[in-house]
Amino acid sequence: MKLDLTKAAGPEHPDEVIRHARKSRVVDSFVRQVWPHRMRCFPCHTPHEIDENNPKHKNAHNNMEKMEQNLGIRFTSRLHLFKKTPEETMQHWIDRSQDEDPDRLPLINLEDPAKSLIILKPTAKLPPQGRRRQA
Repeated sequence: MKLDLTKAAGPEHPDEVIRHARKSRVVDSFVRQVWPHRMRCFPCHTPHEIDENNPKHKNAHNNMEKMEQNLGIRFTSRLHLFKKTPEETMQHWIDRSQDEDPDRLPLINLEDPAKSLIILKPTAKLPPQGRRRQA
């Protein structure tokens, strides 16, 4: 392989693209745009936010226990979308989006972000069950 010595060394993409796509910028955007709204999903998707000592959380705690008994811990653990920190949450969403289950929409659809479950579910725009992957 012959090196092209006339080409300057450096990244292939412009600095603006690199700055915009840096993980720290993505996390920062997530913290500003998504993280503050996580309590709209309380308690099903944010079970670590339940404080058993808080009387206002008693019903939420009881409901989560009943749901785990009825549906099983394996199912309810899939509901736990938000983790304790924004960074953990983002990594969890990325990891969950790697699953290739044809019956489930990915949490984050990198090819078509508008078809991400994390967008469609809160806006009540989920496609019918049998057409999830084609959505």
